[in-house]
Amino acid sequence: MTQLRIAVGPSESAAICDVTLGEGCPPDTDAVLQEHLEAFAIAATGGLFSGKRHDPATSSFVAIAPPPTSLGERRRWRYHAESLDLGSYRVLFNMIENQWPGAEWTVSIDVLGTSANVPRVIETPAVTTVPYPGTLAAEVFAIEDRLLDPTSRETIVRVDFRAPLGAEDEETAFSVLDSWEGVVRRGGYPGPSPDFGAGQLLLAEHYLVSPSLVEFAVYNYIAPLQSYDALLNGLHGLHRRGLAIGGVELE
Repeated sequence: MTQLRIAVGPSESAAICDVTLGEGCPPDTDAVLQEHLEAFAIAATGGLFSGKRHDPATSSFVAIAPPPTSLGERRRWRYHAESLDLGSYRVLFNMIENQWPGAEWTVSIDVLGTSANVPRVIETPAVTTVPYPGTLAAEVFAIEDRLLDPTSRETIVRVDFRAPLGAEDEETAFSVLDSWEGVVRRGGYPGPSPDFGAGQLLLAEHYLVSPSLVEFAVYNYIAPLQSYDALLNGLHGLHRRGLAIGGVELE
């Protein structure tokens, strides 16, 4: 069972996120959970979950101490979160719930801010009431969006940079696309039932069409549109950090 408790205001830029693994889990659970948290942290630090209140160039999700910390038979991972939309924790919840649906043991996600808000427990069915992070990317570069909601099984994303990409810039751009794929493969943005599950994404590949044009092809993934808002946030972060983008096309 996965639990989500939030005690942070939507406008707060900083928070502490504790992820606690309960008693009675299988021996390999620590390692698998660590992989999920690392994938989430890479995407979060890339700006994918900044939403409409925060600058994606300042987003981060960083372990405070080498994880995990032992609490008796429980283990805890503690992170400092900066400039993340509250909906990001719905994505993390989805990733964990997708890995262990119906588990008898518990994984708790506790998000604590600087305010005195009382934690509100969000039961599994109610997690869908927490909005996914939106995006402000359309304010900084042109977006031509021809996606359906939910999307078709095949999607192409074209990113037109304002200048040719060098080898290092290409690696940086591709890393953002890879981080989005890592979250999607782990179930962060499940499609409509019965397509829930990370396995619905068959393949995602990126390549240069020209020195300044990148294509990202996604196959066999019926997605909520909000998953591509996360991708746009990551691209917005690239733009803010100096890889200027002229426009993005989604079809």
